[in-house]
Amino acid sequence: MGEGGGPGLSDGPYLSADGRLLASECADCGHPIGPTGFAQIVAVTHQHQRRAGARQVEGATLGMTHVTGGGVSGLDHGACTMHILGV
Repeated sequence: MGEGGGPGLSDGPYLSADGRLLASECADCGHPIGPTGFAQIVAVTHQHQRRAGARQVEGATLGMTHVTGGGVSGLDHGACTMHILGV
């Protein structure tokens, strides 16, 4: 989602350029703990390697991933990870 709140990739800066959880068939169902973070790392890596296809953000040199979990759903989080990846 771009800064202007729209789904276009021309709005930058970008949040979830690949639309991961927002675009999944079961966006309201939650997500598995490990694969979500791994998928975010892969998405950022694809951006850096210029392999993101139609969702490529031109000039992408920095990406951040963020995952929380391990607590009572909607109330708290027992764990949080953030990664900042750059080229």
